[in-house]
Amino acid sequence: MNTALQDLSPSTVALAYDANHIAERMLFSRLPQAELHNDLGLLWYATGSDADSFNGVLQTQLEPDRLSPAISRVCKYFQQRHLPFLWFVGPSSRPDNLGRILEENGFTHAETEPVMAVDLLRMNTDLPVSSRLAIHRVRTHEQLLQWLRVCFSECPEELIQQCFTLYSGLHLDHLSPLRLYLGTIDGEPVATSLLFCGVEAASLRNIFTLPRYRGQGVGAMMTLAALHEARSCGYRIGLLAASPMGSALYRRIGFQAYGTFSVYYVTI
Repeated sequence: MNTALQDLSPSTVALAYDANHIAERMLFSRLPQAELHNDLGLLWYATGSDADSFNGVLQTQLEPDRLSPAISRVCKYFQQRHLPFLWFVGPSSRPDNLGRILEENGFTHAETEPVMAVDLLRMNTDLPVSSRLAIHRVRTHEQLLQWLRVCFSECPEELIQQCFTLYSGLHLDHLSPLRLYLGTIDGEPVATSLLFCGVEAASLRNIFTLPRYRGQGVGAMMTLAALHEARSCGYRIGLLAASPMGSALYRRIGFQAYGTFSVYYVTI
């Protein structure tokens, strides 16, 4: 693909991650039950799900004096719909002190994770992996439900069913930029990963292994499988926001930090 990034300059990498996150979430915003709002300087969406990660502000590019009224307007909308939501603060967000202003307006900081990138042509693949693990591209509704029950194993079944409705509406066929992978051992679903094929780079997310299967190379295999897929699609750069649990593995593969991505929430 001739638009794929070829360099790992910090600002370029960080903005590419931001662009992928926005593009992936916008897939859900186009579902029949969803809404997308593209106000001047503010991009936000709502799917109607009770899962806060499927409602929220994707991009903020406002002058400081316009921010507080915009925050009030968005909060009023979600309060009226009784929906939880998140405010995502990425490398392209403006103003620079957006997080502090959100906290001053009643938001709570949920997490800040490093945006990491790896050169797919130079990544380290010599890692211990599970010889028992089989990896499947999610193509059926049965596999999708298995994927969700692993990835969101700590969530109530009602919420998993809502997520199932959202993901199944995306038509995850061979043309979809969103690719889900399910890891099984002896036929039992034990791990997940997600690959998003963006315009310039590929992003990984939802790399998760059930607790009793950790420490066996399962996570490494799920991560590398997605990275190999990205490389075979012509990408040079793989991106992710690293959780504390996964950052050591990602660094062994060759990922390096290039910025941060933060999430804020407010109680409705």
